[in-house]
Amino acid sequence: MSEHERIQNLLREGKITEEEARLLSEALEAPFSEPVGYRPVSGGNPQEAYAPPRAGENPSALRWVRVRLTAGELVASFDPSLREPEVEGKVETRENGRDLEVSPQIPGGDFLGNLLGGLKIGQVTVRVPAGWGLEVHGTAGEVRARGLPYVKARLMAGEVDLSDVQGVDVEVKTGQIEGSVMLTEGRHRLNVTLGEVDVKILPGSSVKVESRVGLGNLETTPRQVGQGSAQLEASVSVGNLEVRA
Repeated sequence: MSEHERIQNLLREGKITEEEARLLSEALEAPFSEPVGYRPVSGGNPQEAYAPPRAGENPSALRWVRVRLTAGELVASFDPSLREPEVEGKVETRENGRDLEVSPQIPGGDFLGNLLGGLKIGQVTVRVPAGWGLEVHGTAGEVRARGLPYVKARLMAGEVDLSDVQGVDVEVKTGQIEGSVMLTEGRHRLNVTLGEVDVKILPGSSVKVESRVGLGNLETTPRQVGQGSAQLEASVSVGNLEVRA
């Protein structure tokens, strides 16, 4: 069942109004939000144009592993013993300035074979050293991030599983975001249009939390953890939202 069919079912069952169905459909079709700290610079590809972050936004010193995920599973972890990122799987990598770009490996063959090969990438493993963050843009798939200093992700459909991540700017159109974060400074965002957010704020965090649900369940969430130095915006258009501490 597609996302739009699920919306129509909710409408027929009387769980949402026609206006809410229209707004939800528009949200699913709308482009992703600009990343926290994104400021377009003149010229170049607007998808890749990131001005240096202002103080209190993204860590200015980070380099980025940028992954294009068409389908499959991406597992990323922090490895302090490394000097440069290591990538394993059916992908191609290339340097782009200070950053590393990772995209599906397209095999030889006819058009259909190329298309299917580009979609069925299986599992990709990324290990990053100190000073690197992860940025993911995907059609569908699963992203699992462990111990990273920052994760930026935009998925049309799928799951993002965070574990002890220190900075987040994640948006999923349909699916879920879950796991744990350690937030001490800067601005952070977790957004799902249709699905669920279930995240724990780890001890030692210092963050103010703003939570909202358009239609669904909002579990009791803390308004502030610690001194509240960082800011977290967590939202779900239709579904369930729980932020725990």
